[in-house]
Amino acid sequence: MEEKLKDLIVYFEDPNVEKQQIHIHIEGLQALTQNSYYRTFRGSIVISERGRTYKEEIRKKLPIDKIKGRVRMELLFGFRDNRKRDLDNLNKPLIDAMKNIVIEDDDQIWELIMKKEIGIGRDYITIKIQPL
Repeated sequence: MEEKLKDLIVYFEDPNVEKQQIHIHIEGLQALTQNSYYRTFRGSIVISERGRTYKEEIRKKLPIDKIKGRVRMELLFGFRDNRKRDLDNLNKPLIDAMKNIVIEDDDQIWELIMKKEIGIGRDYITIKIQPL
């Protein structure tokens, strides 16, 4: 029987390392693209209903400790199906959901590494954040 992975939040604290690292794994949540996250309303760009729901789901899984200063962020997106997805459209909604919770602002990100897996039979998002 296949064992399902649970949501995972891990703080890596090494006595030899002064700064904290965060590793978050969210199983069963499909990443939302910028095109779905935002919409136009009366000439202004706003977060869509679907985008607000996504943002809430992400925020429920985040630790409340902010990392200050420059960070290195690694994002891994897994998708159940084989549909094409542009990797560069996946990061902005996720990073915006983390603002003011895990990081102060996205201008703290000095290194960003992104990967995707498609057609793997499950949806997930993995986030790794390390202070520089």
